[in-house]
Amino acid sequence: MTNDIHGRSSVGPPGIVKPQNQRAVRQDGRSRPPTSGRIQSLARMDAILQAIVASPDSTAKLIEIAAATNLHKSTAFSLLETLSALGYVARSKNSGYTLGLRLFEMAKQAETRLDVIPLARPFMYELVRQSRESVTLAIPASLDAIVISTIEGTFAVRGTRWEGRHVPYHASAVGKAMLAFMPADVQESMLGELRLERHTRRTIVGRDALVAELRQIRELGFAVCLQEEEDGSNAVAAPILDRTGEVVGAIALWGPASRLTRSHLIAFGSKIARACGELRR
Repeated sequence: MTNDIHGRSSVGPPGIVKPQNQRAVRQDGRSRPPTSGRIQSLARMDAILQAIVASPDSTAKLIEIAAATNLHKSTAFSLLETLSALGYVARSKNSGYTLGLRLFEMAKQAETRLDVIPLARPFMYELVRQSRESVTLAIPASLDAIVISTIEGTFAVRGTRWEGRHVPYHASAVGKAMLAFMPADVQESMLGELRLERHTRRTIVGRDALVAELRQIRELGFAVCLQEEEDGSNAVAAPILDRTGEVVGAIALWGPASRLTRSHLIAFGSKIARACGELRR
């Protein structure tokens, strides 16, 4: 149990309970999840995706998908419409269905996660040792950033950010650091999609102000967040780029605003930026 910067206590997630019912087996020998209630729809969607992957050029028509999954055409169509709306499948040129960009995005995130964590962790531990503050690693997603690794500081009152948490691009240090170093066309596209919601009275909610902030971050090499996401919490972050210059993550140090003043953040920001530059592969 730890205390976060607001004095709240937190405990780890509960253990995983294994299901008691027996798994069914598909004709191809692979196990199929139980098909009761809501799980049935998930199992059917999984079967549809598998049918598309198994088809020539990973493209299949409705009648082919229905036949491969033993689903009625109307049921298959309804599920395909849901998968399409979520981005998991897309219509192909021949009136069929193919895998959607959402799946490729998720695969990319998984690949990035496996690659970046072992690369960044040694520096993260060293940063915690030097500062005693909490350090997080995040990766870019579609409309926000995702925390994938956290090492908590050693102060009694410290920042606590759980792995898997989504944080806003415009109001977090990791988000602004990554957004600032994205290619101009990608940044422009994302700025058009982002909802600049206010999290505190200090949150940047104007597009022009955010663009100016991103320009300054790019010049400095790191981003400072002064109670923009959470009252009482400050942070500083720098991006991790691969050899092609693509943003693959960001490392942030954060904690109570009363302890991490602007001058402290700037000093640590330069150190984090140099380290992230050395992590570039």
